[in-house]
Amino acid sequence: MSRLKINRLKIISRTNEGDYGVDIPFAYGLNIIRADNTLGKSTCVQSIVYALGLEGTLGPSRKNPLKSALTSKLKKPDGSYALVTESRVNLEISNDAGETITISRSGIEEKSRVISVYTVPIDKIDFLSDTSFTDYFVRDPGAAVRERGFHTFLEKFLSIEDPQVVKYDGNTCPLYLESIFSVNYVEQTRGWGGILNVLPTYLGIKDLANRALEYNLDLDIQENNRKRQQLIFKRNDLGSVWTITIEKLISTARQVYAFVEPAVSDDISKQKSINSATDLYVLNGESLKTNLSDHLTNLRLELSTSKLAITSTDATGSKTLTQERELNLLMKRLSEEESAISIILSDIDVSEDYVRSIEKRVLAVKEGLRKYRDIKKIHEYGSTEKFKFLSGRCPTCDQPIEDSLLPHMHNQSALGIDDNIKYLEKQLLVFESLRAGEERKALNKRTLILQAQDKVNSTRADIRSLKESLLDVKGAPSRAQLRKEILLEEKIEAIERTLTLESEIKEKLSATKLEWSRVDGAISKLPWDGFSRNDYIKLGKLTEQFKKNLSDFEYKSTPIEDFEISKRTYKPSIDDVDLGSEASASDNIRVIWAYLYSLLTLDNHLEGLTTNHLGLLILDEPRQQETKEVNFKTFIERASETRSMERQVIIATSEKHADLTKMIEGLPVKVINFDGPLISKRT
Repeated sequence: MSRLKINRLKIISRTNEGDYGVDIPFAYGLNIIRADNTLGKSTCVQSIVYALGLEGTLGPSRKNPLKSALTSKLKKPDGSYALVTESRVNLEISNDAGETITISRSGIEEKSRVISVYTVPIDKIDFLSDTSFTDYFVRDPGAAVRERGFHTFLEKFLSIEDPQVVKYDGNTCPLYLESIFSVNYVEQTRGWGGILNVLPTYLGIKDLANRALEYNLDLDIQENNRKRQQLIFKRNDLGSVWTITIEKLISTARQVYAFVEPAVSDDISKQKSINSATDLYVLNGESLKTNLSDHLTNLRLELSTSKLAITSTDATGSKTLTQERELNLLMKRLSEEESAISIILSDIDVSEDYVRSIEKRVLAVKEGLRKYRDIKKIHEYGSTEKFKFLSGRCPTCDQPIEDSLLPHMHNQSALGIDDNIKYLEKQLLVFESLRAGEERKALNKRTLILQAQDKVNSTRADIRSLKESLLDVKGAPSRAQLRKEILLEEKIEAIERTLTLESEIKEKLSATKLEWSRVDGAISKLPWDGFSRNDYIKLGKLTEQFKKNLSDFEYKSTPIEDFEISKRTYKPSIDDVDLGSEASASDNIRVIWAYLYSLLTLDNHLEGLTTNHLGLLILDEPRQQETKEVNFKTFIERASETRSMERQVIIATSEKHADLTKMIEGLPVKVINFDGPLISKRT
């Protein structure tokens, strides 16, 4: 079933001499709009594209594709002109869920950036008085991502999920509907020069044709390549983190004149595991390698021996009592300082919670601002939609509501769009100012924490000194003994810090190695060329159907069995070279027929697999280069088979009516024939 089904096209062109227009119904299967040249076939086909906001598909200029009959002046049958005052293209479409909407877009340039959407068929709309529509903007930044952007709405309606693709500048962006639609429409002038010959290159998407075909075929390679690229970037980042962390470990070791065991590699791929014991070593007095933990044990033993040697047993009781009183005071001070740190930490938590709440408000205000600015933009582009928040009605249930709970305020009007924007902008300034102020307070509190921690460390050092003095009962040691003891204590503290840092660094190394192994394993599980088994099935079936259709259309330039679908471009190729000058002009047209028709109907030949094709193919003058009538008849027969598939083909042709009638005899084809101009006087 088609994701996008065109039900009806109704064009109205209001002039100084009355209304002109055309009303064309469509059905599943093949629909043929037949008229002689210059009577308006292409205008009608391009109007479908225009109503969908997809004129970017017609080329990089993105100009209004509508002819003067819908924009400025309309030529009458007698050769004179009527002046166009207003024109609208109304298009009724359905999705694969059976939902029907009507899209209405002005042909006048000043109003063309607004598209109105009605949630009912065209027959149920009085375009002069009906106000039950929603306006969206198009051809403007945000049209494919913002809530009031028309392509955001249309993609949701058609259940399209845009993949992210890479641009030439290295950034990413959505694939956009204009790119996706390039396989659904072939315009008359340049479109028949090759497969996907006209593309919206202004989007700056790298390998645009490939990305569009990958999406329409729903190939896993697109996602696999994206995953592979992301995983490789992540693996490289983890490798960089590993190298930097190893350098930090080496630098840490040097601070205590130690070195890192050579078994610890700076290449993460060569490291099997992380040693739980220390990997830091020093050279002892005999130039023998000793790990840092053993070295620390030796230093502690040396310090203990030194203290025993200088311990005095002749300490006075008064000295001891004084030191004990001082120790008690220090302990009390330490408790107070630790309590102060606890209070400041609690204050910081409160500040951080407050900052987070302000950030939520800032985000909410920014979202409100964005919506109001979009609505203002739509109004500036000519929208006549009556927004419910401006008319005293609930936007959810559509019930009347008062703007105020106060009785004396009932006659006051609600704020307008500009007033709301100004109000929200002021709110944003206030909240951002509050956030900045609270962040400054939190920063000051963190500074106080550092200062308080310094005091605590100093008090703890004083306590340690007093405790050691209380243990000293032998009197004062010699200056040399004191110096030796101090140096030993400093070495021990430095090595203890180093071993603690090593433990922290190794925790980070272990986590980095674990994540690196997981990422490396995920890369190895991806298909080496990116193509999944389902991709090969789809490309194989596409090749099979393409060759069959090409044979039925009597392609002669090269042996059909030499064709394949390139895994590089996804287009028909011979020896991985896209078809070019080797085929005649008429055979090139047959290739385009066969390929686009194969894409359209591929779903019906896949068992349990699907594509992302919209189920629609629009061809303007498909019988190019005087392709034989018999070949065109075969193409008509093939296209008529799409009715049973619930697919849709729309063709605009200037084929003679009598010849066309013979071609379609007995076929389920809907022909809309015009003997005169399609845009004609309405009665």
